[in-house]
Amino acid sequence: MLDIFFSWTKNAKALLPFGVHAELTVGAVSSNSSARLDLEAPAGIGRVTCWESGDFCAEILDPDSGRDVFEQSGEFDSIEALEQQLTGFLTTLGAPAIPLCK
Repeated sequence: MLDIFFSWTKNAKALLPFGVHAELTVGAVSSNSSARLDLEAPAGIGRVTCWESGDFCAEILDPDSGRDVFEQSGEFDSIEALEQQLTGFLTTLGAPAIPLCK
């Protein structure tokens, strides 16, 4: 499932608006490896972490108060499912929805 996340991340990074910075970090190889995309935007500091199992966690913190303004977890089995589930995350950050990559 991380291949799906990497494809979505590549497309996301190319389409982010000016002022939104993104960094992908790949975790150590394990039985359930993970990767995370950190995003800095005027509306908040976001992170999406995905695991090889297809589980994910998305969160956004308010940069001034440090409080959670968005939190979601779930699982995906396709790029379409990941894109649909992360639409609210991107909207909260003020970023556009990412078109599906196949």
